[in-house]
Amino acid sequence: LPLQASQYPEKFVTNFLITRLIDARLTAVEARRQGMHQDPTVKRRIERTVEQLLQNALLKKEVKQRLGEKQLRQAYRKMLKDARYGDEVRARHILLKTQKEALAVLSRAQRGEDFAELAQELSIGPSGKSGGDLGYFTAGRMVPPFSAAAFATRPGQITSTPVKTQFGWHVIKVEDRRRISPPSLKEVRPQLQRELAQKIREDLHASLRAKAKVKKIGTIEAPRK
Repeated sequence: LPLQASQYPEKFVTNFLITRLIDARLTAVEARRQGMHQDPTVKRRIERTVEQLLQNALLKKEVKQRLGEKQLRQAYRKMLKDARYGDEVRARHILLKTQKEALAVLSRAQRGEDFAELAQELSIGPSGKSGGDLGYFTAGRMVPPFSAAAFATRPGQITSTPVKTQFGWHVIKVEDRRRISPPSLKEVRPQLQRELAQKIREDLHASLRAKAKVKKIGTIEAPRK
């Protein structure tokens, strides 16, 4: 019902709903009397609606039977392991093509020139426009040499030597460091329930397809790479 319905007396709204239900039932009865339920188009729509109801009922049953507290806790432990919660650093960097250029920039930064301005002026990386700011990141999000140098540097300090990666030479300044605590099971329970329920539905569909003889007619194969 529209929000305006809350402005009317409860008796008025109840009578309105009852009348709508009566009209719906009587209209359906009249449609059957006229034989419309035998119309091929209507029959196909009725069959499709029944299929959808049965599909939803079976999926709901499978999720209810297979998704319990044990499964949620297992998924939660796996999430914590995969996410690797722990320390994060916020850093800026200046990316240069050669070690010589990086050493020159490092010398200027160590003499007190503004690091963000140097990044905007000299960095060839995409973060140069924002002063080299990479935001917060965990060790696993960066290539190993970069992460090792960043996490070995204290906040407010600049790496003592340039760091070489496949992208070039980096001069890194660590702005901050913080420890990220993992979310509680209560906080992520809705998300885990959705993900596990989706996995259960996908497994059921795969199982049913494996047991059935399915012939696809008129399908188009995906283009080969």
